[in-house]
Amino acid sequence: MSSESPQTYHGACHCQAITFSVTLPKGLVDNGSCDCSHCAKRGIVWQFAEPGDFKLEKGEEKLKGYQFGAKNTTHQFCRMCGTFVIGAPYDSTKKMPFNVRALRDIDIHQVPLVSYSGKDRQPPYTPPSTPLDHKLTVPEGKKVYQGSCHCQAVRYAVVSDPLEAVEANDCNCSLCGGNGTLWTYHSPSDVHISGKENLSCYLFGIKENHHYFCKTCGVNVYEQRGEEDHVGLNARLLDAYEDEVKKMKVKKTDGRNDK
Repeated sequence: MSSESPQTYHGACHCQAITFSVTLPKGLVDNGSCDCSHCAKRGIVWQFAEPGDFKLEKGEEKLKGYQFGAKNTTHQFCRMCGTFVIGAPYDSTKKMPFNVRALRDIDIHQVPLVSYSGKDRQPPYTPPSTPLDHKLTVPEGKKVYQGSCHCQAVRYAVVSDPLEAVEANDCNCSLCGGNGTLWTYHSPSDVHISGKENLSCYLFGIKENHHYFCKTCGVNVYEQRGEEDHVGLNARLLDAYEDEVKKMKVKKTDGRNDK
């Protein structure tokens, strides 16, 4: 995946309303995976293009900005499909932070990652302090977990086996790989979602797979396909369960080559 020589890549949000190209002097090396609240919920993989090397080809008007924390930058995602594209307003004269997941000529599972920590950045992120009033039935041996998008306009509660017994799906298809989702699947009767009025729905392909992301922060929350009897929740949104989330089994699915 890395070449140690200049490489030009092509990227887009999933709906392709926004397209770009970027040239990296050494190819895809030093791809950053940050553990701050925003990056973790989105699964962002960072690269930083030198001035003039990132070219936004179309769709600047489709970008929507989101600020948080110190609000010293405005993160940009597609308002149509939710794909996170760049970490600052577009400016061809400046160094541009962009999301490697938005590149369309790579397999994200094959991209080497370098982990770094942004948790200590001020002000600290605070998860919701009040439990969601879900009224879900919790059978013996099950637990209730709660999650939220980054701006906390949308929250969910789910009845589940302990997370160490749950398998999450890390798919590299054009949508899941591009949006950094980590899916767990549940019966609709085990899921309560609050703030649905704050969600945008994105349909693609045969228009059966409904993907819902927050209108404000762009974070993908859940997906549901047609009349299927399950709901896919984005496990990256789980709040206050870091130790348990680390114990989850993660299955890498090759949706990129799924015919």
